[in-house]
Amino acid sequence: MELSNLLSVAMRWLHLTSVVIIVGGAVHASFFSTPGKPQPGAAQRVLFALIALLGTGIFQLMNRMPVPSIYHMVFGIKFLLFLHVGAVTLMVNRPGVDEAKRSRMLTGVAISGLTVILLSAFLRSIQ
Repeated sequence: MELSNLLSVAMRWLHLTSVVIIVGGAVHASFFSTPGKPQPGAAQRVLFALIALLGTGIFQLMNRMPVPSIYHMVFGIKFLLFLHVGAVTLMVNRPGVDEAKRSRMLTGVAISGLTVILLSAFLRSIQ
């Protein structure tokens, strides 16, 4: 296996791992557990996952160029939803957010995150 293939596999793995951490955590917290106070250091871990997700996403986009015009439109929507997921996830992990608001915010993150995954699957099918 070539070094460039290893790098692509490693970047894809890091990208998917970051998605699992962010979206999986939001889905679990929103639908399968009772919301509680954020754990100490949660915001730093989420920020690291968001930075990794952004960096690996840019890497994958650059390796996929050139792309059809519909790809740009769907990718733009996906990126805006990613920004929503990132911002709200960071806000959820702030101290002082009441439980009802935290629960609503986590539900929004889970729905937006699952929509991003759906759009990613669609983009993957575009050649």
